[in-house]
Amino acid sequence: MSNNRPACYAPWITRYEWSDGNITPCCEWKTPGGDNGADVIKTTENMSLEDSFNHPGMEKIKTQLLKADHNNIDSLPFGCLHCKVLEKSRAMSHRQGLNAVVREAEKYSSYKFNPDEYKQLWLDYRESNLCNFSCKMCGTDLSSTHSIIDGLHGKTGILKSPHKLQMYLDRLDEIQVVNFLGGEPVLSDSMYIILKEARKRNLHHNIDVNITTNGSLLHRNNDNLLELLEGFKSVQIAISIDAISDQANYWRHKGTWDTVYNNTKEITKWAKDQKAKRYQTLVAIRTAISWPNAFAAKKTFDMVSELGVQQRWNLVNTPTGLSITQLSKHTLDELAIWWADYPAIARVFKNAISNPNIEELKSEKLKIIRHDAWHGNSFVDAFPEFEDFYNKIPIE
Repeated sequence: MSNNRPACYAPWITRYEWSDGNITPCCEWKTPGGDNGADVIKTTENMSLEDSFNHPGMEKIKTQLLKADHNNIDSLPFGCLHCKVLEKSRAMSHRQGLNAVVREAEKYSSYKFNPDEYKQLWLDYRESNLCNFSCKMCGTDLSSTHSIIDGLHGKTGILKSPHKLQMYLDRLDEIQVVNFLGGEPVLSDSMYIILKEARKRNLHHNIDVNITTNGSLLHRNNDNLLELLEGFKSVQIAISIDAISDQANYWRHKGTWDTVYNNTKEITKWAKDQKAKRYQTLVAIRTAISWPNAFAAKKTFDMVSELGVQQRWNLVNTPTGLSITQLSKHTLDELAIWWADYPAIARVFKNAISNPNIEELKSEKLKIIRHDAWHGNSFVDAFPEFEDFYNKIPIE
């Protein structure tokens, strides 16, 4: 291994564990063959951090990243596709975030990058797919409710990671950033264990906490999430909202919008109070843009402006049947005009290349029909702007 600096530090400072046990260098890594891609470490058993760091699949990725040019996005390997798309649209990518953590660690701590050494600077921990929502762009690997609807993973639908939390607790003094993911992290035991252990060992002042949540819960049993987060170096809470009101109830989970909206306001107020106490806090709305919510998502952006919080967004690239590239060029041009108040998004629609795939659209429509039957609602009622497009997708 050379002493060059990689274009992305992901394999050296973090790893991403899917609920089924498979490991990728980060949460955004895209494999050439989806879940069966050669660049995924496939395992159903606990794997140590050292073993995954030295695994042939991870060695291949490290070599690719060391050869890539940090300043040339196109030189990044295929797995970095999501970051490439974001950076080309001038949005912040996961790669940029990880690289910033390394720069800060080298500046303010004893950490020094060593291409032959793994240090757990960035923790992405996913305990299971336990989730109380069934968001349309999600799936059984990330939502137990999806699993229940699709009849997978037993009566509970829960797919629990085989990787042990203890190996991360043993490295808690290395960690600069911890990201709590799901499923829905507010439902998971691991999030509370990590937060409490960091406080017990007086490490919380050195740790940045990021939580991505559906916003439906702020408490679990006797634990108050916001109280546990006080005193950490910084706290960022990203609430996933792709549409508002009835469209949110349809797209994320039936009958939940009022609770999510009220919790969002409570979190926003808490964050302002924390800032007054000189704690670093940030609240963001994270919006995933797909073709069904391509018009509706703009109302989310408008709401964000009213709340005074940060807006984050991403394109839904998987499943491909929900990608905006499934739309016609005419509709993409309409959307570019619709989003004129938000130039970055307008530019995405303007530059998107129409590439509809009937089989991919059919697969997603069949899934929507199955979920509509379970929830007792209707896609056309929720998104009438796409009624003609939706009805023309064949299901046989």
